[in-house]
Amino acid sequence: MSFALRAPGQADVVFTVGAGSSELRFELHRPSTVGVTAAMTMRAAHRLLVLWGRRPPVSTCWRRGIPPTWKR
Repeated sequence: MSFALRAPGQADVVFTVGAGSSELRFELHRPSTVGVTAAMTMRAAHRLLVLWGRRPPVSTCWRRGIPPTWKR
């Protein structure tokens, strides 16, 4: 399973968890060059907040592959 944090004009931050594994890794990829299970697109500053463990305003994020019931 893989999940991308996207910001317009920036490289995607892609998190990947191996099937049957507890290994988590993240990599930078050119925008939209990797198929991902789910993605969130937000401003670059908000993406940095997410990487620090903070939550940006949900109204500023666009989701793909994430249930609409996801809440703050």
